Amino acid sequence: MANTITIDPGNELGEIVGGLVKSDHNKTASETVRERLRLRQEAVATSKLQQLRELLEAGENSSKRARIAP
Repeated sequence: MANTITIDPGNELGEIVGGLVKSDHNKTASETVRERLRLRQEAVATSKLQQLRELLEAGENSSKRARIAP
Protein backbone atom coordinates (compact mmCIF):
# COMPACT_ATOMS: atom_id res chain seq x y z
CA MET A 1 0.00 0.00 0.00
CA ALA A 2 1.52 3.30 -1.05
CA ASN A 3 1.71 6.12 1.43
CA THR A 4 2.46 9.65 0.40
CA ILE A 5 4.77 11.55 2.72
CA THR A 6 5.84 15.09 2.00
CA ILE A 7 9.13 16.20 3.49
CA ASP A 8 11.23 19.34 3.37
CA PRO A 9 14.83 18.15 3.34
CA GLY A 10 16.22 21.64 3.77
CA ASN A 11 18.90 23.18 1.59
CA GLU A 12 21.81 20.91 2.42
CA LEU A 13 19.96 17.59 2.13
CA GLY A 14 18.03 18.88 -0.87
CA GLU A 15 21.31 19.53 -2.66
CA ILE A 16 22.57 16.06 -1.76
CA VAL A 17 19.41 14.42 -3.12
CA GLY A 18 19.58 16.62 -6.22
CA GLY A 19 23.18 15.57 -6.81
CA LEU A 20 22.26 11.90 -6.45
CA VAL A 21 19.40 12.32 -8.91
CA LYS A 22 21.71 14.02 -11.43
CA SER A 23 24.34 11.28 -11.09
CA ASP A 24 21.74 8.64 -12.04
CA HIS A 25 19.69 10.27 -14.78
CA ASN A 26 16.83 7.75 -14.64
CA LYS A 27 15.82 8.35 -11.03
CA THR A 28 13.50 10.84 -9.43
CA ALA A 29 14.07 12.38 -6.01
CA SER A 30 11.49 9.97 -4.56
CA GLU A 31 13.21 6.92 -6.06
CA THR A 32 16.57 8.16 -4.80
CA VAL A 33 15.30 8.69 -1.25
CA ARG A 34 13.57 5.28 -1.23
CA GLU A 35 16.75 3.59 -2.43
CA ARG A 36 18.86 5.31 0.24
CA LEU A 37 16.38 4.37 2.95
CA ARG A 38 16.46 0.74 1.80
CA LEU A 39 20.26 0.80 1.85
CA ARG A 40 20.17 2.22 5.38
CA GLN A 41 17.77 -0.50 6.49
CA GLU A 42 20.06 -3.15 5.04
CA ALA A 43 23.07 -1.62 6.81
CA VAL A 44 21.25 -1.63 10.15
CA ALA A 45 20.11 -5.23 9.64
CA THR A 46 23.65 -6.28 8.71
CA SER A 47 25.04 -4.54 11.79
CA LYS A 48 22.51 -6.25 14.06
CA LEU A 49 23.27 -9.62 12.47
CA GLN A 50 27.00 -9.08 13.01
CA GLN A 51 26.39 -8.19 16.68
CA LEU A 52 24.34 -11.37 17.12
CA ARG A 53 27.09 -13.46 15.53
CA GLU A 54 29.67 -11.92 17.86
CA LEU A 55 27.47 -12.59 20.90
CA LEU A 56 26.94 -16.20 19.80
CA GLU A 57 30.66 -16.67 19.31
CA ALA A 58 31.40 -15.15 22.73
CA GLY A 59 28.82 -17.46 24.31
CA GLU A 60 30.26 -20.50 22.58
CA ASN A 61 33.78 -19.55 23.65
CA SER A 62 32.74 -18.98 27.26
CA SER A 63 30.98 -22.35 27.42
CA LYS A 64 34.10 -24.06 26.02
CA ARG A 65 36.23 -22.42 28.72
CA ALA A 66 33.74 -23.43 31.41
CA ARG A 67 33.90 -27.10 30.35
CA ILE A 68 37.70 -27.12 30.38
CA ALA A 69 38.08 -25.49 33.80
CA PRO A 70 38.02 -27.91 36.78
